Amino acid sequence: MTENRDYFDLLKERVLSHIPKGRNNAIPQRELCFQTQLKPRELKVVISSLRKHHPICSKETSGGGYWIAESKEEIFDFIKMLKARRAGYSKTISSMYGRAWELS
Repeated sequence: MTENRDYFDLLKERVLSHIPKGRNNAIPQRELCFQTQLKPRELKVVISSLRKHHPICSKETSGGGYWIAESKEEIFDFIKMLKARRAGYSKTISSMYGRAWELS
């Protein structure tokens, strides 16, 4: 267990060292995966853990990627994007429940 934790800590250090500061310097996921030799899903797990102690933001649309926030504005813009995504998912979930009951 300690070996796995030590390995995960090394992965977190590796990923963190490749994430630039500032939205204008965002690194695309593909490039970050290449630099860290991680698969996209593995990278997301590591970043989720890093976000507990580091203000790592991301944007999935063109010109997006990962970056370490340098201002409250960057963090609040990221939170706004997450809330909008959550609202969209909630609508989709409600719609799908309705479709499921129609099939019963």
